[in-house]
This record gives sequence, C-alpha cells and structure tokens, in this order.
Amino acid sequence: MPLRVFFPLVSLTYGIGNWFTYLALIVYVQTQAGSTASAGLFLAQTVPALLVAGHIARAVPIESVRTAWIGCQVTLAVMTVGAAFFVEHLWVVYVYAGSSMIVRAVANPLLLSLVSSSVTATERPVVLRSVSATSAVTLAVAPAVGGSLLPVIGPTWLLLLNALMFVGVGAAMWAHGGVGRALRAARDHGGRTATELRTGSWFRLPGFAALVRVEGSDLWAWRQPYTRLWMLLLIAGAVLNIIETPLVFEVVKLGEAAYGWMLAAYGCGGLVVLLSNLRRGRAQDLSPGNDRVPTSISAVALAAGFLAVSAVALARPSEVTTVVTAVAAFFLLGYGASWLSGTSRAWLNSSFQDQGDTVTKAMWTWASQVTLAINLVVYLAFFVVYAMVPTGAWMLVPALVAYGALLVTLARTRSPRTLVVG
Repeated sequence: MPLRVFFPLVSLTYGIGNWFTYLALIVYVQTQAGSTASAGLFLAQTVPALLVAGHIARAVPIESVRTAWIGCQVTLAVMTVGAAFFVEHLWVVYVYAGSSMIVRAVANPLLLSLVSSSVTATERPVVLRSVSATSAVTLAVAPAVGGSLLPVIGPTWLLLLNALMFVGVGAAMWAHGGVGRALRAARDHGGRTATELRTGSWFRLPGFAALVRVEGSDLWAWRQPYTRLWMLLLIAGAVLNIIETPLVFEVVKLGEAAYGWMLAAYGCGGLVVLLSNLRRGRAQDLSPGNDRVPTSISAVALAAGFLAVSAVALARPSEVTTVVTAVAAFFLLGYGASWLSGTSRAWLNSSFQDQGDTVTKAMWTWASQVTLAINLVVYLAFFVVYAMVPTGAWMLVPALVAYGALLVTLARTRSPRTLVVG
C-alpha cells in the first residue's frame, strides 16, 4: 500500500478509536455523575498532557520515532483493556482519561514526524491534507457508529473494541515495509539532524509556553507566519466547537436529528478533501503561489459556511429552510476547515524541514501542545462566560472575530518557497 494511502488510513482508524473511547467515557460520566464531572473529565484529559507530553515527545530520538509510535499504541491498548473492566469506578475513568491522553499527545506529533520523514517532498502536502481531512470524516462516522453501539454493547465492550483498533494500527505500522525503507533512505540520503535541542525546564507549564514559543526551534510562535496561521486556525475551530451546541439547540432550536445531519455534512466536506487528495496522489505543481487557488476556494467555503450559520441564527427562517441551510453550511465548514488545516500543516512542514528532522519533530510536538493549550483556554473562557451570561446570538461575535482574523492572516500569508521540488 502506498504511503499516501497508508498514513490517512492509519489516522482515520486511530481517530475513530479515540472517539469510541471519548464517547464511552463522556456518556458514562455524564449519565452517572452529571455535567460537573464531565467538565472534570475534560480537565483530567487536558492538563496532564499539557504538562508532560511535550517533553516526552521531544525526548524521543529521531531514529526511534516509528518504534515509539508503535509502543504508544501498545501502551494505549493495554491501558484501555485495563480500564474497560473498571469503568464503573469514576476515579478509574479519570486516571485513564489523563494517562491515555498523555500517550495520545505523545503519539500525535510522532505520526506527523513519520509523515515528514518518510513521505517524499512531492507527496507530503497531499498526505498532510489527507491526514487533516480524516479528522472531519471521523467526526461524522465515529459518533454515529459509537452512539449506536454504546447502548447495545455498553462502555466496556466499546473500550475493548478501541483497544483492538490500537493494536491494529500499531501492527500495520510495524508490518508496513515501505515506512521503514523510506526512513532508511531518508537517513542514507543525508537528512540533517539538529545536534542541540533546548527543551527547557520540566517545572514551568511547558504546554502553555507553546502559546508563546516553539520550544526546540527558538521561534516566537506569533512572529513566524505559518505558526501564527496554525494558532489562529485552532482558535477559530475551538470557538466554533464551543458555541455550536448551544447555538443549534438553544438559539436556532433544532433537534438532535438535524444536528446529526449537520455533523454528517461536516464529515462529508472533509471526505471530499480526503478523496480529492487521494485521487491526486502526487502534487502536480508545487511552485510558489500555485496552491493559492484551492486554498482560496477553501477560505471562501469557510467564510460562506460561517455566514450561512449566522444568517439562520439571526433571521430565524422556517424549520425546513433552517435545516437545509445549516446542513449546507456545515458541509462548507467541513471542506474549508479540512483543506486549510492540511495546508497549514504542509506550510509548517515546508518552513521547518530544512532545519533537520529533529527540529521538524519539535515543531510537530509544539503543534500538538498548542492545540491542547488553546482548546483549554478557549473552553474555560466560554464556560465562565456561559455561567454569567445567557446563551444567545451574541456568541456569533467572538466567532466572527476569530474567523475574520484567520481569513485576513491567510490572505496575507504566502506559501513557503521550500515547497518547490526540483
């Protein structure tokens, strides 16, 4: 199986498994202990990973990334099997949520490092877009499948199914000879490796430091155009995630079935991006600026999707019109977000790849850590606001600011010249 297909399939399977775990835990905690316990579960998943996962990922030698990623899958499988039989104990759920998220936060940048190290420069942007698109597809598929299975088989068997998926992707990575050959060829070709990597102190909240600095490459995160674009994309996505549920159910007043169609449409938008990149296979022309047309189309799709959501929230049309518009809007949002996420990752990779594999791995570790940090900051900020102010159409204002900043920055950002392939 070619690597341009293998990595997206691994990412898709891995993502669906993670969603199965999340569903099994969050539904159980919500039904057994209430919303406060669910908020505690979110903190248990996020804070420990922010504190230590970045240091662990950066400490993995570049030549051991593949082995470490497989080890993460085995560790997750063992932990998941152990937790599956004690899921009725809330403290077990919290411990498992925190410890497994640490392992996942280590594994995520390692997988992207494997893409950077083993996929040819010509195919790498396409693969990164495909991997990004799997997140949207997972969002459409996993909740529907997991939600159907959970009341039938229960959280224990859903977790065991997830453990099997961890074993499956780990075994696939171990058995795929193409990954190993590509990594050896890249090293034999003379890929540079940084000899010094500053990792800082273990005692200064390293995850939150990612909001300011790309640790390991001595860059200020907001000064480099591609790291800045990535952070603005994360902020916009986090704001939309936190407002979409109250917006749909309390402001627009749609039902669960309509919301399910909206999530499915979002996933279909990501699926279009995934299939498009798999079909292309190799980037046809990566000269500077040539990727602006599809990227601009995705930006227009993102803006149109957000404006359509805003229109139904403010105008309150008939239910049929609202559902049709919302479904179309979420398709556009899924398409735009998937393409821009993949493009942002491709630009990040291209802007760092000349500094060596070790620095590139540090960059992917930063990208994972800053994702956790931004989600935590945005979600906690909105939880505080929700506790003081009733939900309403005002929620569109921070989303408008976030998406406006993202689209303006995107328009002013040019693709890195390291995308040129000789």
